[in-house]
Amino acid sequence: MTSPSTATPSAGLPGAADDDAPAEQPIPTRSWIARVSRRDDPWFITARAARNRPLVQLLALAMIPNEDSASYGVDKAERARQSWLDAHGDDDLDDEQLLALLTDVVRTAMSDVESAPLTMGITAGFDSRPLLHVLRRLGYEPELHTYGQPGNIDWDVITWLGDRLGAPVTMIDTTTLPFSLETYEKLASRGNASQIGAGGHASRFMDTIHPVRVNVHGFLNDVLTGDNREKTAEAVGDDRSAFIGRNNQFAFQQFMEPSLVQRLVPTAGIDEARSLDVYRQYDLAYRQYSRIKPGWATDPRRLVYPFEDERWMGYWLSRPLEQRTGQSRWFRFVQSLDSPIFADLEGLEGEGKRLRINRKWRFYGHKGTPGIIDLSALGIVPQHEPAFPFCTFALAHNNPSFRAVLDESLKRVRGRRIFRSSFLETVEQKFWAGDVSASKMINGVITADIQSEVGRV
Repeated sequence: MTSPSTATPSAGLPGAADDDAPAEQPIPTRSWIARVSRRDDPWFITARAARNRPLVQLLALAMIPNEDSASYGVDKAERARQSWLDAHGDDDLDDEQLLALLTDVVRTAMSDVESAPLTMGITAGFDSRPLLHVLRRLGYEPELHTYGQPGNIDWDVITWLGDRLGAPVTMIDTTTLPFSLETYEKLASRGNASQIGAGGHASRFMDTIHPVRVNVHGFLNDVLTGDNREKTAEAVGDDRSAFIGRNNQFAFQQFMEPSLVQRLVPTAGIDEARSLDVYRQYDLAYRQYSRIKPGWATDPRRLVYPFEDERWMGYWLSRPLEQRTGQSRWFRFVQSLDSPIFADLEGLEGEGKRLRINRKWRFYGHKGTPGIIDLSALGIVPQHEPAFPFCTFALAHNNPSFRAVLDESLKRVRGRRIFRSSFLETVEQKFWAGDVSASKMINGVITADIQSEVGRV
């Protein structure tokens, strides 16, 4: 492994040729890529690897699509939407009615929960905290936890809100959290194929506290209450292209011919004749049900997903675009709760991305105006961006166990002959030099290695 103290940035270094591929060329810079025609062969991987469709799908889209889960998700969404429209038409709910619906949804989800300890992850986002608000109104007090590091917005906001939450929060510090390839491999073998993160290791940490527990999860809500096309600059054009741009998690699409990526995008769960637009079908079917949904059959936790209630799904899926853009209707509802759990929003204006930016400026400062959090006082390497839920760059510098995962995985992936050696060398050097895109690519490299180890690709 190239050490962080000696690595220097490089636009590309030639390396030894792979046995089954042409002699390697230096890795081009972004500007070079923009000036030339790309070909269908994703040449940053070996010719042998390029013939492995699931592997190429994983690299391009940060997932191996699960067609059964996708079809189930979009079918359920259509049924929920139609059921709501049949019963209520397209009438909106005011804040009081919406709170009543959410309360009944949570009550129903919790109706058959046994007496095992109740836990819940809480973040700086706006899905878990309304759940907590309603759970408390119903008399439940879940044990709260969050993970991250100082300089991450989940960690900093929840730390700041600690006194207002009125309950202790188990803060799982990713700079000291034990990471292992074994845990990643167990997660990969039992769950949907997707990029590595810290969530699985944090859940394992909570399992050591409560080997059997019930965990309440905010799965699905943001895809219902918002329109995720706003979250990435590449999400332009038709709905299918928007989905592709939203799912370039490893930054590998720049090395692929666009027509190749188009052919990799699945369609089994998608039907243009449905009442839901194509982008929402993709977002539900593949980004949510095919990739993000957590949990597996042998997990000691029992996972409860209140937002999967068909009444909740049906209401939000019937909302017009102007209410979903920037989560405008959802944010009005959240602010109407007037709860200290949302003290980080007090006095802020704007919706969606604008509101999130204003909140970030409040905590981290802007244009010389200091914020609540002083990142200059950090004794650890900061993340590339406070809002990143998982930053391989910061973890590799701060956490020796994650650095060991990275080191061992890079050794293994070289032996697998998936990526061309010059590409790996260049990406590793750029990664230690702090390049943001290289941090995403390193995630893709490790993900490919782990999914290969468990036989998924």
